[in-house]
Amino acid sequence: MKKILVVCFMLMGVLLLSACGQPPVDAQNKESMPPAEKTVAENLDNKVMVAYFSCTGTTKTLAMETAKVLNGDLFEIRSVTPYTTADLDYNDEMCRVKIEQNSPNLRPAIAEEIPSLKDYQTVVIAYPIWFGQEPRIIDSFAEKADLAEKTVVPICTSGGSDIGRSGEFLRQISAPTAKWKDGRRFANTDSNELAAYFKEIGILP
Repeated sequence: MKKILVVCFMLMGVLLLSACGQPPVDAQNKESMPPAEKTVAENLDNKVMVAYFSCTGTTKTLAMETAKVLNGDLFEIRSVTPYTTADLDYNDEMCRVKIEQNSPNLRPAIAEEIPSLKDYQTVVIAYPIWFGQEPRIIDSFAEKADLAEKTVVPICTSGGSDIGRSGEFLRQISAPTAKWKDGRRFANTDSNELAAYFKEIGILP
């Protein structure tokens, strides 16, 4: 009987030692888990809206890539009266675009209501350059959107013209307290070039 008790005590001791030597299951799982990677949203300290106007699709591509780089939301600025191919015929002296661009005070109506920007710290405005200027519908957006206290970045596409004074003009007609960054023309939609630019102006860390 004594031998049986001794054997039982020895077995209990071995089991206790084995249990003490193993870390808890949760600890084992935590040790095997790789460190969590920060998302783009966590690395970017502000919320971004990318508002864009595009007729041929070139500026839309730039805006969509910009939204990816900045993890931002998109808003398409569309005219109540859509632009046709004839409207964009620069060879026609009476084409719609030429008439609009020669009328600095013209403000084409925007089809959709501009979304609230109260939760956004940065607004990127993307547009094509028409006759060396921003399209008049972009002027409509700059005047109607609540850009007060926002950081605003103008970017553009063009076959050859630079951004010119379009950013300066938009600054003049927008909210006085908006904080405008120097804009840039992008000939190609390259995510690395976009990221480098937004780092340069302090939007990306």
